[in-house]
Amino acid sequence: MKKLVCLILTLISVCVFAQDINDLKKIDSLETVLNKTKSDTARLSALIKLGAQYAWIQDKKSFDINEEAIALAKTLNRPYQQAQALSNIKDYYEFTNDTVNRKLYIEKILNLGEESGYKRTLGMGNYEKAVYFWERSPEKAEYYFKKSIEYYSKTGEKNRLNATYLQFGYYYQTTVHDYNKAMYYYRLIGSLYDKNDMDLVSAYSAMAAIYTSMKEYDKVLQYNLMIEDLYILNKKTSSRYYDVLLNTIGSNYKELKNNKKTLEYFTASMRIV
Repeated sequence: MKKLVCLILTLISVCVFAQDINDLKKIDSLETVLNKTKSDTARLSALIKLGAQYAWIQDKKSFDINEEAIALAKTLNRPYQQAQALSNIKDYYEFTNDTVNRKLYIEKILNLGEESGYKRTLGMGNYEKAVYFWERSPEKAEYYFKKSIEYYSKTGEKNRLNATYLQFGYYYQTTVHDYNKAMYYYRLIGSLYDKNDMDLVSAYSAMAAIYTSMKEYDKVLQYNLMIEDLYILNKKTSSRYYDVLLNTIGSNYKELKNNKKTLEYFTASMRIV
């Protein structure tokens, strides 16, 4: 996950053990796919995913993998996939704190978007530039977030609009400390999906986090119970995140001094799966 996508939510506060092992397993799996695939399209997809994994662990193999992906994307006339590979290289520089090259690759993504006129690529480039200016220039960060939303709105891609709304809201929440604007963008996520869609969990969790900061525990509870409903409706209650949610709701009830419900949810969160 990219640097600022790590939104600190009330719901998910789980420490994931053996992450390095999992990363290596993903790499081994992707390399197997890469060696076996004969389709250029499938190969391009595997190269991009593999390049992202190598960038994540800050392995210089990321450069060769992503350069191969860029070349293949050019051959197949896939500007967005080309941008994804450029973004992987940008990530490597971001993870290694190389600001100069990070900015260089953001500009390459934007230039590619302008040359191709491809709105998905322009959406990505403006998003990355917004993140770059997050702590450097509030005015520029806001400008590029809005440009990213403008382009992604034209593509109709809910998942990308979701991510951009979420990050823009988080920007207002944590950097500008404007909870009203943060809530505005979190609520826009709700307009993208059906009321029973699991993709609403991120928005509800973000809103619960704001109300936690404001110590409005009745509203925190309201949103966490809405998340619980989504897990139940979508039959996701076997997830370990559901157990974390139950524990969180127990803590909400504790703040509200409802001892019966506190015990009920704390007990449920300790189930043996």
